[in-house]
Amino acid sequence: MAILLIYFIHKLVSFWILKYQTNHNSTQIVKVVVASKPTSSEHISLPGSLTGWHEAPLYSRAKGYLHEWFVDIGYHVKKGDVLATIERPELDAKFKAASSYYKVMKANNTLAVITKNRWNRLVLTDSVSKQANDNKTYDALAIKNATSQAKSNMNYLGAYVEFEKIIAPFDGLITDRQTDNGQLINKGSLPLQNKPLFKIVQTNPLRLYVNIPQIYTPRLRKNMNFELTLNEFPGRVFKAKLLKTAEAIDPVTLTLQSEFEVDNADHTLLPGAYTTVDFFIPFDIQTVLLPVNTLLFQAEGLQVAVLNKANHVELRSVVIAKDFGNEVLINTGVKAGEKVILNPPDTLVNGDSVRVQA
Repeated sequence: MAILLIYFIHKLVSFWILKYQTNHNSTQIVKVVVASKPTSSEHISLPGSLTGWHEAPLYSRAKGYLHEWFVDIGYHVKKGDVLATIERPELDAKFKAASSYYKVMKANNTLAVITKNRWNRLVLTDSVSKQANDNKTYDALAIKNATSQAKSNMNYLGAYVEFEKIIAPFDGLITDRQTDNGQLINKGSLPLQNKPLFKIVQTNPLRLYVNIPQIYTPRLRKNMNFELTLNEFPGRVFKAKLLKTAEAIDPVTLTLQSEFEVDNADHTLLPGAYTTVDFFIPFDIQTVLLPVNTLLFQAEGLQVAVLNKANHVELRSVVIAKDFGNEVLINTGVKAGEKVILNPPDTLVNGDSVRVQA
């Protein structure tokens, strides 16, 4: 009886050992990688163009002949500086006549006020009639209004005389001159009728415009700092700060126009220059980096096989934010620190038990 019991126990133990070995050998062995957060910012280079902080073509408000210009290309000017003067003899004569007429009317007004006051005192002693006094009073009022009208006319013509001066609207650099002494000047800026006399540009700071691809726009932040380089200054890096964006994607280029401020205190950079802008844009906090050989192309779409704490497989759908070739940036489906199976076989299904290769 004891022999039979020992034999039975031996067979039972052998059965369980065989079953364990069979299950163990049938469990798939996999390699895993730990999903990690990107350690650095993404670097992209884009072309950009520099422009003046303010740029203005300067036209004449008066028609005449250029009497004299005082600045040429390359001149640095201050706000209010006279850049050129225009000669208009007929307007100058009208202004001179208006000024003289105003002086005459001003003298007549003074005399009328004195006469009115004198007659106002005489009427109190009945030395003059009330009618005569009223005539002097209203004569003085009429002369006063005529004097005011003469002054307004003089000021009106004086304003046009001031248009004979081409004035710098802000501190800046003269980058173009399209006129010369004696040249006939037309007023305004109507197409095909006139051209600007000067062009003035404010060179510090400068504006930088860059068209940024749509995929990067969610990660842009106001006052972010960027770097720009120019071929004519090898090894030198200039700083730029993001001011604002158009807040609308161009439907043709699928880019976002962005404006940057560039310090140019030493006037090294020139308006209109082409530059390369280096962007170091931080990755989204939710993104993780995975090798490309963790991806599964299933009927449900793109997936990865995540290994849970019980060593069971979880197939999760993912979205690729950026493809770097050997690695991909995932922004949904996987968290940093989770284990993801490398080279997952197509036969894997949810709940499969696997062993991690040591």
